[in-house]
Amino acid sequence: DGAKAVVFKNMTVNFGESNYSGIIRPETIVFENCVIKGMITYCGSEKAMFVNCEFTVENNYNMWIYTNKTMSYEFYGCTFSSKTGKFLHPYNEGGAASLETVTILINGCSFSGEKADKAALNVKAVNNIAWNITIENSTLGENVSEWYNMATGVNASSTVTIDGKVVWENGAKTENN
Repeated sequence: DGAKAVVFKNMTVNFGESNYSGIIRPETIVFENCVIKGMITYCGSEKAMFVNCEFTVENNYNMWIYTNKTMSYEFYGCTFSSKTGKFLHPYNEGGAASLETVTILINGCSFSGEKADKAALNVKAVNNIAWNITIENSTLGENVSEWYNMATGVNASSTVTIDGKVVWENGAKTENN
């Protein structure tokens, strides 16, 4: 409890398929060259980084990006595979007391699923949470229809940038989309 950083390297980690599984207390969590099975929800309190990881899940999302405070999630060279076509789910039931920004960076990653027409990110509206999403040099594979699905009511301060072009801001898609 209260660790500054926890690092997992070259291992397989199985979080199962139930909700709210993960590691909550360290400020920073790093997974490097890992196979992450099941759905992970909690990833530290300030920063979560995934480098060259393989995410696989049978019946749920690969990850709930679940926080109610300013935090960053970074994915470098990761592969996401989901039988249900559910990948990353930025979400929180309660929201935050004041505006918080959650930064999500996806760089050099790929997404593929067995169920058609799903988005790589299914972004939910959360009270006082702004999602700052940047996607670079990444690919949508089999059965993944689009990069993101923004729910009605997502905070207007949220942004989505894909390969240097802002495609979502001020609560709506931009002309770059």
